[in-house]
Amino acid sequence: MLSKTKYYFADLPNGYVSDFVLDASSKKTGRIVMVLFAVLFSLTFVICEAINSFNFAIEFKLVRTLVAAAIFVLAYLLMVIVHELIHGLFNKIFTHEKLVFGFSKKSAYCGTPNIYIKKGAKMVIAMAPFFILLITLIIPLIFIKEPFYYLLVTIFLGFHVGGCSGDLVEFFILLFKYKGKEVLVMDTGPSQTIYVQVSNAE
Repeated sequence: MLSKTKYYFADLPNGYVSDFVLDASSKKTGRIVMVLFAVLFSLTFVICEAINSFNFAIEFKLVRTLVAAAIFVLAYLLMVIVHELIHGLFNKIFTHEKLVFGFSKKSAYCGTPNIYIKKGAKMVIAMAPFFILLITLIIPLIFIKEPFYYLLVTIFLGFHVGGCSGDLVEFFILLFKYKGKEVLVMDTGPSQTIYVQVSNAE
Protein backbone atom coordinates (compact mmCIF):
# COMPACT_ATOMS: atom_id res chain seq x y z
CA MET A 1 0.00 0.00 0.00
CA LEU A 2 1.37 3.41 -0.96
CA SER A 3 1.83 5.77 1.99
CA LYS A 4 0.30 9.22 2.21
CA THR A 5 3.54 10.65 0.85
CA LYS A 6 5.32 9.65 -2.32
CA TYR A 7 8.59 8.73 -0.61
CA TYR A 8 7.90 5.31 0.90
CA PHE A 9 5.66 2.27 0.96
CA ALA A 10 4.07 0.79 4.05
CA ASP A 11 4.17 -2.64 2.39
CA LEU A 12 6.63 -4.06 -0.09
CA PRO A 13 5.07 -3.76 -3.57
CA ASN A 14 4.88 -6.75 -5.87
CA GLY A 15 7.84 -7.07 -8.20
CA TYR A 16 10.51 -6.12 -5.64
CA VAL A 17 13.04 -8.60 -4.25
CA SER A 18 15.75 -8.34 -1.63
CA ASP A 19 19.05 -7.76 -3.42
CA PHE A 20 21.60 -6.49 -0.91
CA VAL A 21 22.03 -6.12 2.85
CA LEU A 22 24.37 -3.56 4.37
CA ASP A 23 24.88 -4.78 7.93
CA ALA A 24 26.98 -2.62 10.26
CA SER A 25 27.57 -5.60 12.55
CA SER A 26 29.20 -7.77 9.86
CA LYS A 27 32.98 -8.14 9.86
CA LYS A 28 33.28 -7.30 6.15
CA THR A 29 31.29 -4.09 6.46
CA GLY A 30 33.17 -3.22 9.63
CA ARG A 31 36.54 -3.54 7.89
CA ILE A 32 35.40 -1.42 4.95
CA VAL A 33 34.05 1.28 7.26
CA MET A 34 37.20 1.34 9.40
CA VAL A 35 39.50 1.64 6.37
CA LEU A 36 37.31 4.38 4.92
CA PHE A 37 37.26 6.14 8.30
CA ALA A 38 41.07 6.18 8.39
CA VAL A 39 41.31 7.47 4.82
CA LEU A 40 38.70 10.19 5.27
CA PHE A 41 40.06 11.29 8.64
CA SER A 42 43.60 11.57 7.26
CA LEU A 43 42.47 13.36 4.11
CA THR A 44 40.39 15.86 6.09
CA PHE A 45 43.27 16.54 8.48
CA VAL A 46 45.81 17.04 5.70
CA ILE A 47 43.53 19.36 3.72
CA CYS A 48 42.66 21.51 6.74
CA GLU A 49 46.26 21.80 7.90
CA ALA A 50 47.44 22.51 4.35
CA ILE A 51 44.96 25.38 4.16
CA ASN A 52 46.44 26.62 7.44
CA SER A 53 49.97 26.24 6.00
CA PHE A 54 50.77 23.35 8.36
CA ASN A 55 51.14 25.67 11.33
CA PHE A 56 52.27 23.21 14.01
CA ALA A 57 53.78 25.84 16.30
CA ILE A 58 51.47 24.81 19.11
CA GLU A 59 52.15 25.19 22.81
CA PHE A 60 50.62 22.28 24.73
CA LYS A 61 49.91 23.49 28.27
CA LEU A 62 48.95 20.59 30.54
CA VAL A 63 45.78 22.02 32.10
CA ARG A 64 44.50 23.48 28.85
CA THR A 65 45.19 20.23 27.01
CA LEU A 66 43.41 18.09 29.63
CA VAL A 67 40.40 20.40 29.71
CA ALA A 68 40.28 20.49 25.91
CA ALA A 69 40.49 16.66 25.77
CA ALA A 70 37.57 16.32 28.21
CA ILE A 71 35.49 18.84 26.27
CA PHE A 72 36.44 17.07 23.02
CA VAL A 73 35.14 13.72 24.27
CA LEU A 74 31.86 15.23 25.50
CA ALA A 75 31.45 17.23 22.29
CA TYR A 76 32.06 14.12 20.19
CA LEU A 77 29.41 12.16 22.10
CA LEU A 78 27.03 15.08 21.58
CA MET A 79 27.88 15.13 17.87
CA VAL A 80 27.05 11.42 17.56
CA ILE A 81 23.65 12.10 19.12
CA VAL A 82 23.06 15.14 16.89
CA HIS A 83 24.11 13.07 13.86
CA GLU A 84 21.41 10.50 14.58
CA LEU A 85 18.83 13.19 15.40
CA ILE A 86 19.45 14.71 11.96
CA HIS A 87 18.83 11.29 10.41
CA GLY A 88 15.67 11.16 12.48
CA LEU A 89 14.54 14.63 11.39
CA PHE A 90 14.88 13.80 7.71
CA ASN A 91 13.27 10.40 8.23
CA LYS A 92 10.32 12.23 9.77
CA ILE A 93 10.21 14.74 6.92
CA PHE A 94 10.00 11.97 4.34
CA THR A 95 8.00 9.31 6.16
CA HIS A 96 6.31 10.68 9.30
CA GLU A 97 6.79 7.20 10.73
CA LYS A 98 7.93 6.11 14.20
CA LEU A 99 11.70 6.20 14.62
CA VAL A 100 13.94 3.68 16.35
CA PHE A 101 17.14 4.96 17.98
CA GLY A 102 19.82 2.84 19.57
CA PHE A 103 23.43 1.73 19.84
CA SER A 104 24.90 -1.39 18.31
CA LYS A 105 28.34 -2.74 19.22
CA LYS A 106 29.94 -0.61 16.52
CA SER A 107 27.73 2.43 16.01
CA ALA A 108 24.73 4.51 16.96
CA TYR A 109 21.73 4.30 14.67
CA CYS A 110 18.36 5.70 13.73
CA GLY A 111 15.99 3.48 11.78
CA THR A 112 12.49 3.24 10.41
CA PRO A 113 11.83 -0.52 10.39
CA ASN A 114 8.89 -2.08 8.56
CA ILE A 115 8.61 0.55 5.85
CA TYR A 116 10.26 0.75 2.43
CA ILE A 117 11.82 4.10 1.54
CA LYS A 118 12.44 5.16 -2.04
CA LYS A 119 16.04 5.51 -3.19
CA GLY A 120 16.15 9.28 -3.60
CA ALA A 121 14.71 9.95 -0.16
CA LYS A 122 17.01 7.41 1.44
CA MET A 123 20.06 9.03 -0.15
CA VAL A 124 19.06 12.41 1.28
CA ILE A 125 18.42 10.88 4.72
CA ALA A 126 21.81 9.16 4.65
CA MET A 127 23.79 12.26 3.71
CA ALA A 128 21.95 14.99 5.66
CA PRO A 129 24.14 14.76 8.81
CA PHE A 130 27.31 14.73 6.72
CA PHE A 131 26.59 18.04 5.02
CA ILE A 132 24.88 19.83 7.92
CA LEU A 133 27.63 19.05 10.43
CA LEU A 134 30.36 19.57 7.81
CA ILE A 135 29.20 23.14 7.23
CA THR A 136 28.74 23.69 10.98
CA LEU A 137 32.35 22.66 11.66
CA ILE A 138 33.97 24.38 8.68
CA ILE A 139 32.61 27.81 9.64
CA PRO A 140 34.62 28.04 12.91
CA LEU A 141 37.80 27.01 11.07
CA ILE A 142 37.51 30.13 8.93
CA PHE A 143 37.74 32.37 11.99
CA ILE A 144 39.97 30.45 14.43
CA LYS A 145 43.47 31.91 14.57
CA GLU A 146 44.90 30.08 17.58
CA PRO A 147 46.78 26.99 16.26
CA PHE A 148 45.86 24.83 19.27
CA TYR A 149 42.12 25.31 18.83
CA TYR A 150 42.40 25.08 15.06
CA LEU A 151 44.04 21.69 15.51
CA LEU A 152 41.27 20.53 17.86
CA VAL A 153 38.50 21.55 15.47
CA THR A 154 40.41 19.97 12.58
CA ILE A 155 40.62 16.66 14.45
CA PHE A 156 36.95 16.96 15.39
CA LEU A 157 36.06 17.59 11.76
CA GLY A 158 38.12 14.56 10.76
CA PHE A 159 36.20 12.40 13.22
CA HIS A 160 32.94 13.70 11.78
CA VAL A 161 33.87 13.03 8.15
CA GLY A 162 35.33 9.63 8.99
CA GLY A 163 32.38 8.84 11.21
CA CYS A 164 30.07 9.23 8.23
CA SER A 165 31.80 6.31 6.47
CA GLY A 166 28.79 4.02 6.83
CA ASP A 167 26.44 6.65 5.44
CA LEU A 168 28.81 7.30 2.55
CA VAL A 169 29.03 3.60 1.74
CA GLU A 170 25.24 3.37 1.65
CA PHE A 171 24.96 6.53 -0.45
CA PHE A 172 27.44 5.40 -3.09
CA ILE A 173 25.97 1.90 -3.25
CA LEU A 174 22.59 3.44 -4.04
CA LEU A 175 24.14 5.98 -6.41
CA PHE A 176 26.29 3.63 -8.49
CA LYS A 177 25.29 0.00 -7.91
CA TYR A 178 21.60 0.83 -8.39
CA LYS A 179 21.90 3.65 -10.88
CA GLY A 180 18.77 3.82 -13.05
CA LYS A 181 16.99 1.12 -11.03
CA GLU A 182 13.81 1.31 -8.99
CA VAL A 183 14.95 0.66 -5.42
CA LEU A 184 13.39 0.59 -1.97
CA VAL A 185 15.29 0.43 1.32
CA MET A 186 14.20 -1.00 4.67
CA ASP A 187 16.32 0.60 7.40
CA THR A 188 16.21 -1.17 10.76
CA GLY A 189 19.08 1.00 12.04
CA PRO A 190 21.99 -1.44 12.27
CA SER A 191 21.24 -2.80 8.81
CA GLN A 192 19.74 -1.64 5.53
CA THR A 193 18.09 -4.09 3.17
CA ILE A 194 17.90 -2.95 -0.44
CA TYR A 195 15.05 -4.19 -2.60
CA VAL A 196 15.24 -3.85 -6.36
CA GLN A 197 12.34 -3.94 -8.80
CA VAL A 198 12.51 -6.97 -11.10
CA SER A 199 9.09 -6.48 -12.70
CA ASN A 200 6.44 -3.82 -13.06
CA ALA A 201 3.78 -5.87 -11.33
CA GLU A 202 1.89 -3.99 -8.58
